[in-house]
Order: sequence, then structure tokens, then C-alpha cells
Amino acid sequence: FNLKITNQRTGSELYNGSYTNQLIPASAGRYEIEATHGGDSVLALDAPYYKGTAEADLADGESKTVNVKCKVANALASVVFSDGGALKFEDQFSECELNVLVAGNSALIDGVKSAYYRAGSTPTFEFRGTLKDSGEEVVQTLTNAKLEDPATFAAGAHCVITLKIGA
Repeated sequence: FNLKITNQRTGSELYNGSYTNQLIPASAGRYEIEATHGGDSVLALDAPYYKGTAEADLADGESKTVNVKCKVANALASVVFSDGGALKFEDQFSECELNVLVAGNSALIDGVKSAYYRAGSTPTFEFRGTLKDSGEEVVQTLTNAKLEDPATFAAGAHCVITLKIGA
């Protein structure tokens, strides 16, 4: 984890570096502590980004331990290719994936890997498959009211897209 400690009164940065269990010298005051782990990428495969903040008041001559609770701060999409429909994916397609597109970046997920993207982004999703019989590539942009709801893409949200083949 990376720690960033800022004096709230002056705005000056007291510490910005890797987590340490050593004391970080500080004068009396109120501090904001931010802990992060990973990168807040626009889009990446299997790359969670963790973030947490806390505040601490420090008196002269005082030592203090501050716990910073971190949670996933980016959003996640994964896909399930369900065989609960009229047809099975494995019978119809030699390959099938979900293409996740965010701000000009794309990542293909296949039910094993997941796509992490910056919270608040509005990704679009495309099914991509190759038909077994003809070898033809099928590309279909997914539409659904939930895929237009900003809450679906908030920090910590996991958008699970379940796809089925109809008759």
C-alpha cells in the first residue's frame, strides 16, 4: 500500500510513500491519511484498485496508530455464458468473449478474467463470437436499462453480465 499523509491546515504533504510500520515524525495538528494499492486504470484485466482515507488529530509529543479501512475503489465487470437458454454457447460458437470498451480502451473477458475500470466510467459491452458452422464472426452491442444506470458502475460495483442464447 502507498500512504499519503497531508496536514489539513497547511495542505502540505508530510509523507508520500510505501507503507511503513516505523514512526513518521509529525508536529501537532490534524492530518488526512490516504492509503491506496494498485493503479486507478481506465481499464485493466484482473486489476482491483483499493483506496481508503482516515483523519487523525495529533497533540504535541503524542504517538498514534491510525487504521485506514480500504475497499475496492474501481468498478468491475464479468461475464457468465449461461447454458440455461434454448441453445448452448459451446454448441454454436468456437469462441465467445465479451469486449469491454471504456474511453477508447478495450479488454476482452471470457468468463475467467474480469475487467476493472475507473469508477464512474460508462463502459459499453459487445458480445463477440465465432460461429462453429460458418466461421463467421458475430458482434452484438449489448443494451439494457441497467447498463445505463450510473450505480451499475460506481466504486466497488460488480456488474455481472449473464448471456443466454434464445431459440
